Amino acid sequence: MKHTVFLLARWVAALGFMISAYVVGQRTTAVEDAGYGAVMPLLYGMGLLIAGVLCIGTELMHWGSIPIRMLFENLLYPSDSQRPPPDYTLTRLYCEQERYGEALEQYQQILRYHPQELLAYVEAITLAFEVGEEATANKIYRKALMRLRAPQAREQVRRTFAECKERAENPEPPAEEGEEEPSETPGRGGEE
Repeated sequence: MKHTVFLLARWVAALGFMISAYVVGQRTTAVEDAGYGAVMPLLYGMGLLIAGVLCIGTELMHWGSIPIRMLFENLLYPSDSQRPPPDYTLTRLYCEQERYGEALEQYQQILRYHPQELLAYVEAITLAFEVGEEATANKIYRKALMRLRAPQAREQVRRTFAECKERAENPEPPAEEGEEEPSETPGRGGEE
């Protein structure tokens, strides 16, 4: 209540000062005196106008600064609602064309704009291990642990990293052409 009364009093004072400045300005132009007498009322009017603006200056500065502040915030810090969703089309196309370096760069770009995107971390770590870039996988893994907020997401990244690292350290030998894969279903014993 006290703040509202003080605000209202400032606005009334500001309007009074500005109206007085207008009246003084009108009187000055009505008196067509070109000497010193014409300058003084004009200076008084300017002083009253400045006093009126100072009374409501904080509100004027706040209202005037909102569009400028919003412009800079949107340019420098765009919100998540204004960002387009991540697009994995290009990364998957690069992987199909075996352009793995470019695919990793595309994952890095997705992560730059969407630092909470779990799928990008998982796929980037997996791809980095598959192409033998363990240093890149370690870098992405560390970023994921720092940036991801959800404990479940961090745990999934840890599991993915551990599985990929295990596969990289203990690669399974490829099956030779002459060898058959052991079947899961037991065959019939001697019957045809």
